[in-house]
Formats: sequence, structure tokens, C-alpha cells
Amino acid sequence: MRSFLPNIFFLLFIVFVATLSAKAQQVERCKWVKYSQKGIALDTLSLVNGSLKIKNQPTLKATYDINSNQVKFNQPFADSVLVCYQVLPFLLSQKNFKRDIAEYNDTVKFNQNPYLRFKTVEKREEIFSTPGIQKSGSLTRGLGVGNQQSVFVNSALNLQLEGQLTRDVSVLATISDQQVPFQPEGNTQQIQEFDRVFIQFRHKGGSRLTVGDVVFRNQPSQFLKYYKNVQGGLLEFDYQAFPEEKQSQAKTKVGIALSKGKFASIWINDQLREGVQGPYRLPGPNGERFIIVLANSEKVYLDGKLLKRGFNFDYTIDYNNAEITFNTNVVITQFSRVRVDFEYSDRNYNRTILTASHYQNYRKFTIFGNYYESTDSRNNPVGLSLSEADIDLLALAGDDPNLALVSSVDSVGFIENQILYRLQDTIVNGQVFPIYRYAPDSSGIFRISFTEVGPNRGDYRLLQTTANGRVFEWVAPVNGVPQGSFTPRRLVPTPTKRKMMTVGAAYNFTKQDRVYAEMAFSERDLNRFSDLDDEDNQGRAFKVGYMNKGRKFFWGKGYQWLADISLEWDEATFLPIDRFRSVEFDRDWSINVDTSQVNDLIFKGKIGVKKNANNQFIYQYNQRLRGTQVDGWQQKLDIAKRIGPWQLTTQGFLMRNQQTLQVNNTPSPVLSSWERFKGDLGYHHRWGVVGYNYSLDKNQVTVLASDSVIATAMNFEQHQWYLRNADSARIRWSVDYSLRYDNLPLEGKLQRNLESNTMNARLNARFNKNQQLGLIMTYRTINNLRDTTANNDLNADNIMGRIDWNGFFFNRALRSELTFATSTGRELRREFVFIQVISGQGTHTWRDDNGDGIQDLNEFYLAVNFDERNYIKVFTPTDQFIKAFTNNFNYRVNLRAPYSWRKSKSGPQLFLSKFSANTSWTIVRRLTDEDIYNRFVPFSNRIADQDLLSTREVVRSALFFNRTNPVYGFAFNFSQSRQKQLLTNGFEATDQESYELTLRRNLGKVFNLKVTGAANNQYVRSDFLQSRNYNIISREGRPELAFQPNPSLRLIGFYRLAEKRNTFRSVETDTLENARIQEFGLEVRWNKLGNRNIVMNVRNIQIDYQGQLNNAVSYELLEALQPGTNWRWSVNWQQRLGNGLQLTLIYDGRRTATAPNAIHTGRAQITALF
Repeated sequence: MRSFLPNIFFLLFIVFVATLSAKAQQVERCKWVKYSQKGIALDTLSLVNGSLKIKNQPTLKATYDINSNQVKFNQPFADSVLVCYQVLPFLLSQKNFKRDIAEYNDTVKFNQNPYLRFKTVEKREEIFSTPGIQKSGSLTRGLGVGNQQSVFVNSALNLQLEGQLTRDVSVLATISDQQVPFQPEGNTQQIQEFDRVFIQFRHKGGSRLTVGDVVFRNQPSQFLKYYKNVQGGLLEFDYQAFPEEKQSQAKTKVGIALSKGKFASIWINDQLREGVQGPYRLPGPNGERFIIVLANSEKVYLDGKLLKRGFNFDYTIDYNNAEITFNTNVVITQFSRVRVDFEYSDRNYNRTILTASHYQNYRKFTIFGNYYESTDSRNNPVGLSLSEADIDLLALAGDDPNLALVSSVDSVGFIENQILYRLQDTIVNGQVFPIYRYAPDSSGIFRISFTEVGPNRGDYRLLQTTANGRVFEWVAPVNGVPQGSFTPRRLVPTPTKRKMMTVGAAYNFTKQDRVYAEMAFSERDLNRFSDLDDEDNQGRAFKVGYMNKGRKFFWGKGYQWLADISLEWDEATFLPIDRFRSVEFDRDWSINVDTSQVNDLIFKGKIGVKKNANNQFIYQYNQRLRGTQVDGWQQKLDIAKRIGPWQLTTQGFLMRNQQTLQVNNTPSPVLSSWERFKGDLGYHHRWGVVGYNYSLDKNQVTVLASDSVIATAMNFEQHQWYLRNADSARIRWSVDYSLRYDNLPLEGKLQRNLESNTMNARLNARFNKNQQLGLIMTYRTINNLRDTTANNDLNADNIMGRIDWNGFFFNRALRSELTFATSTGRELRREFVFIQVISGQGTHTWRDDNGDGIQDLNEFYLAVNFDERNYIKVFTPTDQFIKAFTNNFNYRVNLRAPYSWRKSKSGPQLFLSKFSANTSWTIVRRLTDEDIYNRFVPFSNRIADQDLLSTREVVRSALFFNRTNPVYGFAFNFSQSRQKQLLTNGFEATDQESYELTLRRNLGKVFNLKVTGAANNQYVRSDFLQSRNYNIISREGRPELAFQPNPSLRLIGFYRLAEKRNTFRSVETDTLENARIQEFGLEVRWNKLGNRNIVMNVRNIQIDYQGQLNNAVSYELLEALQPGTNWRWSVNWQQRLGNGLQLTLIYDGRRTATAPNAIHTGRAQITALF
């Protein structure tokens, strides 16, 4: 299979290349139009929503009226503009009907209307009727019992409501509870939550009440910023405060809720590696190593720019593991800056959030007030068990979290199948140490939670075992220095309280002139158990300013004045709720804000003129005083001018800051300077744009006493040349090349250190209606000018890219889809444990093969029987990453005969039209092999096993003949999969290959014959679980005869013969196991259309087995049964009770050859349709 798959792919690729020369069909229409106050009708057809674009003036906005089919612009313009759009194949405002409504008027008699004869209106089945409210969804409740399991219940709810409760009040509700213990994947731009409950009531007067899962967002404010996912209620009012005064709009919001998480803003620059796209883990703000990020709460900034989430955009995120992976759209380097704002799960205490805001306009005046309070309930911890001694310790800790360490040893007594320890003394160099040792027997009575504190700071280390859980062992200190990284203590989070109130006002002298002021009061208590360190809990801040915007400039048509001046003062003890400044505000002052509390005084002044983004002149001056950290100024200049085909854009930044830093453990005065310049000159032509970009970014920190440079945040010079075609073209492409030099402080001076060359190419083309291609390629080289050794990681090339291709061939009979992406990333070592769940809701079963009563990892198997599905396999992340080259390959092809062939009456076209096929091929690889062929060819089979860190390869192919013909036909299925995972203990890999052929034929009107033959090969290997190494080859056949005398009854009898053998000789047993299985079965199906469906079956399984029992091989060969005679039977009854109620009863039973009694399992489920 591996030998001819590349040939097939190469053939399809040649076909694809040959079709690129086909004549292109334009799907986007473009017109030059002049301004018209009444509007412009661009086309006789309706425009596609969102497709309207203004190419040569991007700042100009336009709106489209779907009723009049006209476009209106937001402002007049002198020259013609190029407008591009897409159209629908019809005009929405034109009347289209199959039957004229006039034929349904009052004057027409019922029996004379041919359309209404014999028509009946089907009433939708529902449990209760709600006129005026549209609803959909279902409510399910289930119960399960069995003689080998405990009673369990399950439930699921999905309900949507929308409509009018009264004439004035409408309702909108979404209630979803699927019992899903994880969050959605963060690989799309839009997130669909699994569990969400909210009900919203709207009054036509402008009020709105939302209850359930809501989001609290701040109103416009300088200081109070927050975005909270909560569970509670939000009441909003929009009204006119003074009915006699039109300009007196008011808006009031009040909300109270329980918080789902906590806000954090984290830099991950220290994790970033040159050319490595990820994944990168988000730590907690208090040093938490493993957190859960709330879905859709994150904002990711790269070099100050907000990124978009999604596989087709900039990054993807794993919310459950808090890991971000960047796509090929962005390039990660050692100089990249990544900051992430997010909410993470932090439910140590019940946290109540109270918000309120009021905004009031009265003529030229605006007043507003905001309030926010977040309080942890110290008397109601969640998931924490605090003793009186723990509370007393927290009361003495004050605001220092490092003092809140308590013992994590819990004396619980002996409990089966748990990781427990015993306390014992050990002597090292004559010194007695009380230690905890893992004890799987009855001597283990202590349950301990270990905390990682870093290398040489703890006395315990992680032990590699096959136990179902993490096991730690004590390691003796050397010369008094601890040799472990873990300690049997835990850091107890303290309950906190945060509060802020803001008040402000603004006055508009004219439409262009505005003065404003805002005052803020904050309060933060880091430990509600303690009164210590409370003197710095409260703080204040204010900001006043004047703004001018929109006044016409006396020179230059279309230019307007811009002016803004403000003064801000933050008290030393003022602390915001969430970050309220720009992402790189403090970085631009060359400081890292620490925990020291000092007053902050900021002055800003800005003046300029602006016509649009391509024509403007803006100057800004800032001055700041913040203790010994900042005493300096900034100047910014932004110039853009369009002269004919030439576009010039320049941005300048200059900063000087005198501060005091620790140099050689001595406070020393230093001067921080920053010079930043970016200039771009482009020539715009009808065929495209060619241009040059120059960037300069030089920051240095100089000790005044010695005039030596000791640090730099960024210091580089870059030249870039670029070429791209016109935006209006249907085939869009661009190429650019960058040359960059980076400097580092060496021996007190800035010296050139690195040279990098980066080339980018992009292509987005739709050649015709059948071919679409997307391409992104990046090639980057790094040359370390100071260290040219071959083993230097910085002297390396980095290649990454992505190809997306969709194509139709042979009159759309063949459809092909290809996605291939390659980059450099990291592979995470993982651990896994098995956790017991409600019977029937798991995936694995535990069998005590060695009879010691202890759960080992090699004793868990994928469960075959429903009642044995008692465990789930949970992967737990670690901090161990390995750099790897990544490949993602996804190819799908569907083949069906052209429509004209299927209409043929005879000949080869009619015969060939009976065939159809589909194939999917997915490869995801992480490897360390630097060979070019192995890196970039996803189906390479030359990779050594030790170089392949992880892989997931799946090939599925199906060939059908007469697929839709009920009389006869056949289907051939092929599947091949290969999986390999990197674990802390080693590797775990599984290879599977399967072939299956099914023939079917109707024997008269009531009999149907189906014969299935299959060949399978399963190769499982592990380098740390030796009993999981086996290679099972199986062959089986299954004839099946069905008798259906009427549409309601169907009888099926079948026979199955399977032969399986293990070809891998175990070192422990030195045997080759084999099994022969004969299965006889009878199935009865009775279906009363729309009301009842019953399926009953009974099977007798005879197994002849040779080999050792109670191991992984025997479980797979015997299919969870025993040698000899086995029985299985089941009943599935589905009954419609009427009025939207459905009842499902399921009974399963089995008896193995060695079991004295049968095993019975029953489930009942009732579903109500809304």
C-alpha cells in the first residue's frame, strides 16, 4: 500500500497542474463609479452580503440596501472609485412564486382551488403547545441497572426558545446540558459551547434581562476594564431620561453573578524559540503550571498586533491544556513578543461579581458612573478543605502567598486502587529522615498531593512505574542540598476582594470640541483571612483632557484637524481590575513594571491633520514620571501621503528615560533611549504594487557613570522589498524579501550579532469554477556572526508553508481536496491514567491479570462489552517538550460517474456509471530527522523509528458497485492506520490494516443474501509495557440470509467464522497464541411505522483457543470472552408514547464458558421533544 499511494498522489498532482491552464472564469465583478447622493445600482442582480469592497479607497465606507438594490457611500468623493462585488443568481427584491397568492383570496371557493384539494396540515409532534413561541430540542433522562454494576443515571438537555410572551415582551433562550467534561477545540474563529444556559427577556421599551451564562463587559472607561464569563443575571435599560428633551438618552446596567474564572495577562517570550510554532503553554499568574483556559476568553497579541484564532488564520488553542500553536500565517522568532489575555478556571472559592453602570446624556453634557466588585467567600471554599490550623496560618501570611504553604498529607486509611504511601524512617550518613514511601499494600494509609517546586528545592522525584497514577519517591540530599523537585506540601490560595468605582463627565462645546474628566477609586485585598498588610489596599486615579476632531483644515481638500491633550495621575496604591493600557505601553518606556508601588503621572499631547489612512500628518508628545523607574519623554510622528501612483508612509518614535536600576547589586542611574523608524515607499500600478520598506528599532540602556551599554529590549535594522499584484485581480499573489541585522550589548557596546534573511510568498487563486489554490511559503535563514559553529541552533534554516487546493475534474465527476502544512514545532511528553466513571460511559475495562489486586497500566483494555466500560483514559500533560518537525497532510478524493453516463441506456458508460469511490488520507507527524525528504514528504517510509516522536496516519478507501441499486451490488473497503505517542515512560504505538469485501443479492422478493469477507492485521508495541507487544493476523467470513415477508418484519440468520493468530513471540511466555471462533446468530426486527421498533438477537460463540490466558493478547483474540461455548443476547425496544414522548428500553445479556452465572444489563431512557 505504501509503495503505490505516492504514485497515485503524483498522478493526481499532474492532473491538477494540467488543469491550471484552463480558461479562468471571473467570479468577482468590478466597476468604476461616481458619487451619487441618491445611491447607485451596481447590478441587476442582488449582491452577496459582505462581498462589497472599495479597492482604491479602503477608508471609504459603503452600505447596501437589499430592498432597493442600491449602494450608498458614507461621504462624498471627487474621483471615481473602483467597487468590486459578487452577485447572487437572482434579484431578492423581485417577486418570485410558483403559485400566485391571488388564487388564495376570499372570493375563491375551497373546492375550486386545485392547490388546496386533499391537502392536510401536519402538526409538529411536541410535548406541549406554546403559541407564539418557536421551540426546538429535547430532554432525555436515562437509568441503568445490572447484576455486575451499580445503578447509574444520565441526562441530556437541548432547548431553544424564541418568540413573544406578551405583546410587549419577547423571549430568547438557549439551554444546553450535555454532560461534556471538556471544552470545545480552539481551532475555529467561532466557538460553539457544549453547555450553555441563558434566558433573555426583551421589552419593546428598551429594557433587557438576561439570566444564566452571560458575559459582563465594561462600558467605555479609561480605568475600568473587564470581560467576565459568569453565571448570573444582567439587567439593562435604554431610555430617555427627560421625555421633553430629545437629547437626553440614558443607559443603565446592573448585574450580579458567580464568576467562572479569573483574568490573567501573561507574556510567554521566555518560552519562544527561533522558528518553533508551538505549542506554547500558558502559565497561571501565580506560577500555576497547569491551568484550564475558559473557551473564547483569550486575546493573543504578537508584537503588539491582535491575532485571529482558527486553523485558517493565525493560531489555534487547546483550552483544556492551555496550549497555543501558531499557524504558518505568522513567523515566530527568538525576538517575537507574545502576550495573551485570558480567563482561566480558578474556583477555589465562590466568587461573587457585582457590576453597575449609568451613562446619561443631556444636550451637550455627558455624565457616567461605573462600579465593579469581585469578592471571594472565605467561608465557602470550593474544592478546598481548610482546617482551623490552615486558617490560622493564612491569617499570619498577610499578602505574601509564599507563606501560605501547608502540608498536603491526608491520613485516609487503606483504599483499594489508589496511590497511597506509608511513613517510615530512613538513615543517611547517620541522620534519620522521616519519609513517605509508596505502598500498594494495606500499609499505605496516606494520600499525598505533591507540588513541583523546581530542581534542588524538593526532596521527592517522579518515579517511572506501571501503576495507574503518578508515584513519587524520596531522594536523599547531598551535602545538605535537596536533590528532588517535589515536596509534600501545597500552596493554599487565599480569598481576595477587588473593587473599583469610576465617575466621569464630558462637555461638547461644539460638534468638534470636547472636554472630559474621569476619577477612579480602587480597592484590593489579597487575603481576606488576614488584616496584615492592608494599609495599601486602596488607591485613586484621575484623567482630564480636551479633544478636537472633525474640524476642517484650511488647506488641502478633505483634511480635518486632530487634537488631543490629557493629564493622568495614578496613585501608588491604585490597582486596576484588568489591564487598561495598550499591550506594549510600559515596554515603550523601556521598563518592566514590578510589584513596587509608586505614583504615576502621564501627560499626552497630540495634534495633526488627516484625510484618510493614506494622507495624514500627526505629531504626539508624551511625558511620564514614575518614581525612579521613569522620568522621560516620548515623541511620535506619523506621516502618510499619496502622490499619484506613489504612496509614502513613515512612522517615527523617539524616547528618552532617566531611571535607576540595579547594576552589579548597586543602584545606578541609567539612561534608556529608544529610536524607532519605519518608512514605506510603494509604486501603485494597475497590475500591482512594488515597494521598499525600511525599519529601524534601536533601544539601549546605558550606565551614565561608565557610558557602557548593559541591556537592550530590541536593536535591529531591516530592509524589505516587496511585490504584489492588484487587489482587484482574481488571482492574488505577493512576494517579499527581508534582510535584518540584530545587535547585542557586548563589552559595553552594541555590536552586530545576527543576520537573518526571510522570504515570503503568498498565492490565493480561483482559476475557474473548478479550481482553487492557496499557498503560503516562508524561508528563513539565521547566521550567528559571533558563533559560526555548526552545532549552533541559530545557524539554521527554517522552512514552513501551507498548500490548500480544491479541484473538480471530468465534468465534476472527480472531486479532490488537499491540505498540506509543514513547520517546526514541539512535541509534548504525556502521561496517562485510567479514571473510573459510571458504568457504560467509559471506554476501557480493568482486568486483574496477575491477581494482585493492584491496577497496573498494562491491565486496562478497550472494552468490548457495554457493562465493562467503566474507565476512561485521561492524558495528563508534563513540562517536557522536544523540538520536532511537523507535517500535516489531508487529502480527500470522491469519484462518481457523470450525470449523462447514469442516463445512458446501454454500453460501457452505463456499466461504468455503476461504480463510485471515495478515499481519505490523513497524516500528522512529529519527527526529529533533519533529512529533507523525510521532513517535507508526508508519506515517506524511510524514517527511523527512534526519529518519529508521534504520528497519526489514517487511510480509508471505499469502492462501490451498484451502491443505490437495492437488488445487487458490492462494496470493497480498505483502511490503514498508524499511531504513535510520546509518553514520559517511552513510546506507545499501534498499526492496523483492514480489507473487507461485501457482496449482496436479493433472492426473490422476500430473501436477501449478503456475504462478507475480511482480513485484518493489528500490530501493537510499547517500549515500557512489554506485555502490550503483539501482532495479530485475522481472517474471517460472514454469510447472512435475511427474510422479510412484509415491511414490518425482518428475520436475519448469520454465521461467522474467524481465525486469529499472534505472530509476535513474547519474551515472557515464548508462545504464539491463536484462536478459532465460530458464531451462530439470529436477529428479529419488527417495526410498526412511526410507533414501535423492536430488535432482538441471540448469538452462540464457540471458541477454540491455544495459548496463555489473562494477558493483553488473549483479551484481543477472545474478544473479551472465554474458550468454549459463550452466549450473547440483547433486546432493543423503542416506543413512541405520543405527544412528543419516546421510550427506549435496552437489555443486554451474556454468559461465558467459565462464568457460573449470566451477566445482565438493562437501560431505560425517555425523551421529550419540544
